Amino acid sequence: MESEFRSRFVLLFELVENAGLVKSRADVAARLNYRPQAFNEILKGRTNVGLDLIQKFCIEFGASPEYLVLGSGLYFREKNQHLNPSGACSYTNLSTAIDAVGVEPAESECKQCVDKERIISALQKVITTQDSQVANLQEMVCILNDRKGD
Repeated sequence: MESEFRSRFVLLFELVENAGLVKSRADVAARLNYRPQAFNEILKGRTNVGLDLIQKFCIEFGASPEYLVLGSGLYFREKNQHLNPSGACSYTNLSTAIDAVGVEPAESECKQCVDKERIISALQKVITTQDSQVANLQEMVCILNDRKGD
């Protein structure tokens, strides 16, 4: 369960980072009042993310607590639900980052299941292509063997 929290947290961090809303990981750590080394340990998967950090991240960047904790709903709260009075989060930039990364919000379906289905579909296409290539190579071997026997 902790790794699920961490993976969702890292995903949202990467969206914020790709949107250009932060200068660096150290900048995020400072804005969340968190030690940069400890923050990096979370991003590298060596340490679990705590609820206090999730809460700070939600407040500072408008992340959806529902998504971070439960894995459902939108990645970020609606503009009018943004709790950070400083207005540090640019939703236009976040939307652009989400679109650029090609990530869609997890709704009713299990996001992991959807991802697995995409991977399976892609692998099936690769297998079909490889099968076709193997058949072509086998045909070429037969032709070469026939010529060799002549």
